[in-house]
Parts: sequence; structure tokens; C-alpha cells
Amino acid sequence: MGEGLDRHLQHGEQPEAKPNVEGVPQLEPYWGAGFSFSRGHFVVNIPYDLWLPHVFQGEEINIGIRGFSYGYDYYAPERNALYHYYKRPPKDPNDVRVTEGEVPKYWDAPNYSEEVEVLAMVRLNDILHMTQSKGHPEVGMYWSKVEEQKYGLGSVRTPERFFDTFGIHVESQTIEMNLCMFIAVDDPGSMHNFFVKRLREDGMGIDYNQLNGFIYKNKYPKNWWWWYRGENPNDEDAYIEPLLDTDVA
Repeated sequence: MGEGLDRHLQHGEQPEAKPNVEGVPQLEPYWGAGFSFSRGHFVVNIPYDLWLPHVFQGEEINIGIRGFSYGYDYYAPERNALYHYYKRPPKDPNDVRVTEGEVPKYWDAPNYSEEVEVLAMVRLNDILHMTQSKGHPEVGMYWSKVEEQKYGLGSVRTPERFFDTFGIHVESQTIEMNLCMFIAVDDPGSMHNFFVKRLREDGMGIDYNQLNGFIYKNKYPKNWWWWYRGENPNDEDAYIEPLLDTDVA
């Protein structure tokens, strides 16, 4: 998503469907800010980076990949326990910034600066090894590196392992589409059933070294949302809505 130095990785919205794995939370690759529960050591090891002003869309990728590098895995609950009501009527009908049903966004704030956001995104991407300053060395030199280690990566797994495993091509800034098919549709619970067998004996996360070099590759003829009406994912008429933006990494 985004353009130029503001270009960044963003995962899509949560699918709404009957879970394919029953009786236990389902393993999945991404961390979501709207519903996150963990032992307290997660937020101690992966605190929010206080040097990312005005960053909104990159928040979940930042926390997710940093957590992955520390050895954490992410599971989705079998049933929804709560939701985020993202729209509301304006308290002040005369507030021109807010129309009916919308909520104020951070970019509505009077101190919002696009330039500050871009530099923060460069910091975020560089820390996660998704550097956007590769073609702009001057930018990589002056984004803030303060407390980079505190808000940086762990030593259990590398970001490259995450990118390779889940079909993210950093160099070309593209992704392998239809990842949700692997997570929740193909041989229901493919990712969960395959990965949890590699859970460490001490229960401290999936041992990605035991995945035998697994790399997700899209096997479907077109890039579609995974919601479909039919039984055969290769049936193009079964899909509900095409995903037109294929270059979203």
C-alpha cells in the first residue's frame, strides 16, 4: 500500500466465516491490533515504537513481524468475542471534519505532518528489513535511529523467514495472493494442521526450522478473495469478488 517512500506492507481485513479448525484457536501469520491478548511479556519484549509518529497502517506489521522474530505465534479465537464499532454520529453536528457515520482519523489532527509520517514509515520498513530507502540513501541516513534496538527485532527468527514462508517478495514489492486459501480453505486449516506439528517440545512457539523450507506459493489461476460459494476453489464462477490490486506489498 502507499506510494514512494510511504509504500508498506499491509494485511487485509479479517475474513468472516465459520472456522475450519474447531475446539482450539487457529494458528495464522498476522497480528491484529483490534483483538490482542497475551502474557505480559509480549508487550515487554515488543513495546510500541514511540518513534513512529503518525504511523497508522504500518502498526500491525511492525508489531507482528517483531513478535515473530522473538518467537511468538498468533492464533485467532474460534468465535468472535468482541468487535470494534468503527463508525459513530458526530457529537457536534457543526464539526465539518466529521460527516454522519464517520470517526475522526489521526490525519485530521492539526499537528499531522505527511513528511513526519513518511520518515516514520522509512524507519519502520528499515527496522523490519523491508527498506524503502534503498533507492534513496539520503533518506536512510536521516530517519531517527534512536532506541532502534529497544524497538527492533528479536533473535529467534528473521524477518526474511517470515517473508519467505508467507510469500512476500520484498525486492519486487509483491506478494503471493490467496494466502487465506492456505490458512483456512485448502484441506481446512492447512497452515494450522501443518505448522502445529512443529511446535517446540517446551511449547515455546513453532520451530520454523522443522518446516523443511516451506514457502507459500499461490496455486490458483487468479487473484481472488478467498470467500467463495462453491466447493472447488479453481471454479472462477464460484468467487464473489475479485481482488484487483495485485501489487499490494
